[in-house]
Amino acid sequence: FNFLRNVDVVFNRTKYPGKDWSMGNMPPHFFCGLQYAVVRENCSPIHSDIYKKYLQEETLSIVISMGGADAGNKTLRVLNSIKSIDAPLLIWVLLGEGYVHSYQNLVECVKTDSRHEIILAKTTNSMWRIMQTCSLSVLAGGTITYESAYAGLPSINTFEAEAHLFLVRELVERGVCFSAGYPLADSLSIINANIIHLEKNREKLLSMHHRSKGLIDELGSNRIIVEIEKFYREVFTRNIITRPASVKQITTTI
Repeated sequence: FNFLRNVDVVFNRTKYPGKDWSMGNMPPHFFCGLQYAVVRENCSPIHSDIYKKYLQEETLSIVISMGGADAGNKTLRVLNSIKSIDAPLLIWVLLGEGYVHSYQNLVECVKTDSRHEIILAKTTNSMWRIMQTCSLSVLAGGTITYESAYAGLPSINTFEAEAHLFLVRELVERGVCFSAGYPLADSLSIINANIIHLEKNREKLLSMHHRSKGLIDELGSNRIIVEIEKFYREVFTRNIITRPASVKQITTTI
């Protein structure tokens, strides 16, 4: 977003800024940290007993979600890579409403695999009903990565560019997710290696699940509202009062 200097207040869900967020381009009021992370209403924490139950299944259940639109069709590339893993997996492939690529290519990918059970699902509100039955997610480092941290679902994340790595750096440091790096072509082998390791060492997944408890709460949107209201009262309203009457009238009308 290249218009940061033109806005008054910015909220960021991680304490780390992007490399191109120089102070000269930043607004004067900047709020950052996990306390401002916002999760959707239908995303709820996975109870530890439920997580343990599915984690103990003979076949590890993982979910692939590359975002609603997935312009680069990363879903197909990730699925083609993961299906080469020897250990049998239950793989949920979630497709958003904006997915416009060929479903047939995905179907053909599934047909040529006899080692894993692969389920293609186009989801909206039911997405987290499915994800709560999984033990590991493969994601593209967006909002859903924070929802996974809130829910207690460990994730492996891939990125388009180095500039995006900061988005999950804090979560990686907290031990609730992994970064497979960038670009996707180079991260595929790392994703596979992590899945293979975690499938054999499932206690690490359980530890990641426990570490996520309380890391993100449901109050992010409330905190944002409070800060915006505070800004309006203390800054915006004060500026209006100190302006000439003609300007104040125009501003008030707007």
